[in-house]
Amino acid sequence: MFVDERLYRDRAHARARRRPRTATLARESAAAAAFRTRVRARAALALARRPERAPASAATRMGKSSRDKRDIYYRKAKEEGWRARSAFKLLQIDESFDIFRDVVHAVDLCAAPGSWSQVLSRKLYLPAVAAGVPEELLPKIVAIDLQPMAPIEGVTTIQGDITSLDKVREVLSHFDGKQADLIVGDGAPDVTGLHDLDEFMQAQLILAGLTVATHILKPGGTFIAKIFRGKDVSLLYSQLKIFFPEVTCAKPKSSRNSSIGTICLFSS
Repeated sequence: MFVDERLYRDRAHARARRRPRTATLARESAAAAAFRTRVRARAALALARRPERAPASAATRMGKSSRDKRDIYYRKAKEEGWRARSAFKLLQIDESFDIFRDVVHAVDLCAAPGSWSQVLSRKLYLPAVAAGVPEELLPKIVAIDLQPMAPIEGVTTIQGDITSLDKVREVLSHFDGKQADLIVGDGAPDVTGLHDLDEFMQAQLILAGLTVATHILKPGGTFIAKIFRGKDVSLLYSQLKIFFPEVTCAKPKSSRNSSIGTICLFSS
């Protein structure tokens, strides 16, 4: 068989040229693998040496970022003993609308960590105690949330789902069969960053609160809740106006500028 010697020679040279490149790649791959192994070992060692920390509660997480530490309401909350800066939202709503007048029975939905329950205690229960009101006539405040909450003076805490009928009956049992004058709720779902989804989840939370309100809020009572503003918010207003002829929305000055939430008052 005839063989072209030049072709054979050229192929042999090409194979010879490829061998050093192949060897170089193999060495580089081995070096990279060794480097990755060293990095993983160091990371594992650092994790093993790091002391374990208990998960922070919602109250202790407040203001961990530098933005929060520059926030005047964050600093005021720390100084005045509020569990969260959101307490000032309810205080400012009261300054504008006098929501605590003649309130004897109040409910805080989605209460944890308890800043709005603190406001209810300081505005309703503690002044009545200081005025010497008999124990049987003292304002009654009930706070309910899925998460456990540290005790607050004058506030009865219930851990459970606000949509549960058994929990609704439990709330009413603390009012001796009477209905609530005021229901507040600053709850919000975990924000995903998808505005339409967040708005929908918040609307469902409000409708759950509305279900509770229809059972325990007395005629003429007030329901206060947070609403996410969005393109479908008018539909939510229409649904709520079936039950509450008077709907007032306000954005307290303590709300962050970046917040899409608005506090709404629904009066029956």
